[in-house]
Amino acid sequence: MSMETTSQTIIVTIERVIQLLKMSEGSDAKYFCEFLVYTLDQLNKPHELDKIAENILKIYGGMGTFGDVVIHKNRAYFDEAHDEFDKLRTKLFLQCEDAIEEARGAE
Repeated sequence: MSMETTSQTIIVTIERVIQLLKMSEGSDAKYFCEFLVYTLDQLNKPHELDKIAENILKIYGGMGTFGDVVIHKNRAYFDEAHDEFDKLRTKLFLQCEDAIEEARGAE
């Protein structure tokens, strides 16, 4: 798989995650949304995918991280949106791991 293809799959995932985060009222959702909008901007320029992927992986793990974000509005939990968000969050993590692995394999 070429790096461009991997970048494209990550871009598509991030674009959808951003849409879902924008539905949520949480300050954590807003923070990660801004981070991913910035990241998307980086991905749409010439870039080193493994470096961006490593940066994305830093938002996972620990307390108050990307893994703790819940999609909600008026304190009501959006079941369908959150379920999709949860799947995409896992997918993005795996895509980033793959991108890093590909880059290391190409060295």
